Amino acid sequence: MTMSLGKLKLNLLPPGPPSAETIDETIAKLDVFGILNRLMEKESRSKDLKTPAVVEKFNHELKTYATALSFCNVLLLSAFLAIFYRRRRSLYVEHLVFSLHLASFVLLFSILPTPLFWFLYGCSRVLL
Repeated sequence: MTMSLGKLKLNLLPPGPPSAETIDETIAKLDVFGILNRLMEKESRSKDLKTPAVVEKFNHELKTYATALSFCNVLLLSAFLAIFYRRRRSLYVEHLVFSLHLASFVLLFSILPTPLFWFLYGCSRVLL
């Protein structure tokens, strides 16, 4: 479930961060607006960012923060709903429960179509 606005892609639940062979490739995939380029140039002056140990640590930290951001996305959605519907429903907990159900629904139905897609793809190859 994504919505594209030009170069910007909005996801309800972000996918796992891409792991590339270098930090520069990973940042090029993630940073559409080029915000991190100056920070990485500044950091590369003091450290060697091309070593495998640094790249592995960077990818591990990125995966750790992506998990936390996925949960924060649910909290932010519920906060937005609480503000948007403040006159109809005054309890934040109701919006939080809805956001958790929505996130669970999206995760469940993003997992289920994958085996179906591969099955249909295999059947189409056999028929052709």
